[in-house]
Amino acid sequence: MSTTSRLRRTGRIVTGAVIVVIVSALVAVAAVTVLAVRVHGHSMEPTLRDDQRLLIDFTVEGGDVRRFDIVQTRPDAASPPIIKRVIGLPGDAVRIVPRDSRTAEVRVRPAGSDRWHVVRNPAWTNWNGRGLPCCGPDGRQGRESTPAVVPPGRLWLLGDNAGHSDDSRKYGFTDASLVSGRAWLVVWPLADRGGVAGRVRLEPLAGP
Repeated sequence: MSTTSRLRRTGRIVTGAVIVVIVSALVAVAAVTVLAVRVHGHSMEPTLRDDQRLLIDFTVEGGDVRRFDIVQTRPDAASPPIIKRVIGLPGDAVRIVPRDSRTAEVRVRPAGSDRWHVVRNPAWTNWNGRGLPCCGPDGRQGRESTPAVVPPGRLWLLGDNAGHSDDSRKYGFTDASLVSGRAWLVVWPLADRGGVAGRVRLEPLAGP
């Protein structure tokens, strides 16, 4: 192969690689501008921040939701979408027990179990006295820390920024059929790119 032929071949390879990079960049931009969902407000901080862009798995419906999923849903059919974390599933008993004006325990007794568990969410660092105690029979904030049982086909949701979140403490139980998808990836800003699940877990309650 002559030097000229080798140069032409190298040029074609380089051109092809540049085209691939450009197309990939365009696809990424399209995902951010067209497919991604914008985060509005501060109710899910520090897990999600205002103006971030998320990819939502729209194949996930209410019946597919798992505990601690972050979902896009609506308080009711006429309301705009919100993004919150699923804490209570159908049949679960839920309650919030204040410790002081800044801290509280979210407790869950899973459906079919006779044992209470504490939800450990590192994001819940300051409740700011908001939405405490809980819950009334409809899942909203109540005057006492009494258990409320999540009805069939409903979910109980909380924001990770518990002191600045309108969630089930305000709206009550959410109809699972209103869930439009599960958040799974932050795509913008690029510095924040990554999963959204967080290290949230249930821990058996040691005492009363």
